[in-house]
Amino acid sequence: MWVRLDLGRALAEAGSEQAVGVLEGAASAARERGAGTVQELAEQALRALGVRTWRRGPTGAPLTARESEVARLAASGATNREIAQTLFLSPKTVERHVSNALKKLGARNRTELASHVRDLDAEDAGNAR
Repeated sequence: MWVRLDLGRALAEAGSEQAVGVLEGAASAARERGAGTVQELAEQALRALGVRTWRRGPTGAPLTARESEVARLAASGATNREIAQTLFLSPKTVERHVSNALKKLGARNRTELASHVRDLDAEDAGNAR
């Protein structure tokens, strides 16, 4: 895995189009084997090449506590930058949480997200009784 990572980095430095494929292969192999350091380094190199390395969670999966918190703030009308300042996160992290919440709740935009959040809050209130 380390050799593949080094090869990918060298190809990227040389401007080769093969770099992305080699680095994606290194990240995938590292993920499968639980080699977090190699995976992170490969993903870091991919991001430097402009490749998105995170994936949205599956539709219908429950929101994490942080995704729920971010979704509620987004539903209240806060911008990503405002949410980031409130929660002491980077705007990019907030963007990822909003994107995950949209996917998991099956919403296409922040307006639909707000509707889903209200529905979830109503369900939670009903379950608390």
